[in-house]
Amino acid sequence: MLADVLCFRSSVGRRLHRNFRALAESNNETLNSAGYEYVKMDVYLHVLDLPQKQKHISRVLSNVAIQGSFRFSRREYFGVYADLLASLEGEHFGPLHWRRGHYFHPISSEDPGAWGYLPLTKPDSVYEVDETAALQPFQLHLIGNAGDPEIPTALSNVVRVHRDLPYDDFYSVIQSMDLVLPAFATLECWPLPSVLRVDCYLTQL
Repeated sequence: MLADVLCFRSSVGRRLHRNFRALAESNNETLNSAGYEYVKMDVYLHVLDLPQKQKHISRVLSNVAIQGSFRFSRREYFGVYADLLASLEGEHFGPLHWRRGHYFHPISSEDPGAWGYLPLTKPDSVYEVDETAALQPFQLHLIGNAGDPEIPTALSNVVRVHRDLPYDDFYSVIQSMDLVLPAFATLECWPLPSVLRVDCYLTQL
C-alpha cells in the first residue's frame, strides 16, 4: 500500500508528482497498477525557532552562500568561479562562462585588494588574505552535499565548503550570510511555474 507524501518544498512536490505520473503511465504492468496516480502530496511550511541574529554592523558584502547539491547540472559553479577569478585578477582565465551560444570570460578592471586578498605570486599559487586590508575578506560559502565542487586552486582561501551540515548548523550558517546566491544551472532548477520560466528566459534574451 502506498503512503501519502509530505514535502518541505513545493518544487519537490512538483517533481515527485511528475515521477509518480510517469510510473502510473508506465508500460510495466506492475508499476502502472500500483496506484501511483492516487498518491496524495502536501507541502509542509516549517517554522524555525532560531535565535534572532544581530544586525550587521558593516554594510560591506563579505559572505555569500550558494546552497544546493554540488552537482554542476544543478548549480552554475563554473560560471561563479570564472566571474570571481575575473574580479580578483582582472584578466582572462579561459572559456568558463556560457552566454548566447558560446563560452567566454569577461574582463574585469577590479583587483584582489578590493576583495581583501593579495595578488597571486605565481600562476599556481592561491589568493592569500591581505592582513593589512581594512575590509573583511570576501568569502564564498558552498553549502550542500553530493559531488565535488571542484574549486580552482587559486580560490582555495576564498571558497569554503560546508558539507552535510546538521539541521541547526545548516540554518545557523545560512543566517550568518550577507546574501544567498541562487546560481541555478538551468531554468528547470528555478522554483517557478513553467509559464514564468519561459517569461523569465525571454526577458534575459
